[in-house]
Amino acid sequence: RAVAAFGQGRYDMARRELDEAEAAGSSPKMKARIFRQRGLVHDAVEERGEAVAAFMRALSFDPDIEVSPREHRADTVRLFDCAQRLT
Repeated sequence: RAVAAFGQGRYDMARRELDEAEAAGSSPKMKARIFRQRGLVHDAVEERGEAVAAFMRALSFDPDIEVSPREHRADTVRLFDCAQRLT
């Protein structure tokens, strides 16, 4: 649901959905996906530092998680790359 809300530009709803998903507890791979999505939301609302921090958290749960340049803006991919270099 968070991904759908994000795709519709409903960032506050996406944040709430991500909060709920995180609170529900999940596997490290799922936590990585939650934090990657948080990074995408932060980037969309121009919270670049928070985006990098969320991407770093995602990478701490799954070092192989990615942000695809085919699916995301070049600026977003650069923020993710920055997070990778910082981890």
